[in-house]
Amino acid sequence: MPAHNWKWLGVFAGLAVAVILFLLPAPGPTTLDVGAPTEADRIAPWTLSDWILGDNPEYLLIDVRSEEAFLDDGIKTAMSMPAAGLDQETIRSLPTHRDIVVYADSAENAVAAWQAIKQYRERTYLLEGGLMAWKERVLDPEEPAPDASEDAWDRYEVRLAAANYYLGKSDAAPVERDRQRVVQPVLRPRTTITNQGC
Repeated sequence: MPAHNWKWLGVFAGLAVAVILFLLPAPGPTTLDVGAPTEADRIAPWTLSDWILGDNPEYLLIDVRSEEAFLDDGIKTAMSMPAAGLDQETIRSLPTHRDIVVYADSAENAVAAWQAIKQYRERTYLLEGGLMAWKERVLDPEEPAPDASEDAWDRYEVRLAAANYYLGKSDAAPVERDRQRVVQPVLRPRTTITNQGC
């Protein structure tokens, strides 16, 4: 084949590739197919508390309520990012190396924001029960029964110290006690036994 024919063949091949590339859809952002949150997509309030108290740098806690609501009673270490302002650019600006935890007053109120972020960040979680569950379980831990095990009372003391820390009643985050080093007994409420008589 003469050299000038090769030249025309190259031109036609180049035009064909250009037309194919022109007809292909433009590359869009990589998104995940997100449905309703599953159990694996939820994080329990006490797990989040452990992350906060453990000074875990691998997560980012996002309050998707209004800024006013956040300033009124947001969770310690959270950042305000109202759901109304969540757009693709904002979501893409979030750090990619961190797990993201989203919360609102209830888990249902945060689902839309969770779905928007989850499209771009696979490791995105929803605070189980939202801020209401946080207040009920973390800020107001349930006292064990007077005859509960020593482990139950130890867990309660740590949780009560955590609640005091979050509520600003203590500057120091609670530290798990080393069982071998505890020398003072923990006083428990006494149960009252009444004489029923015959």
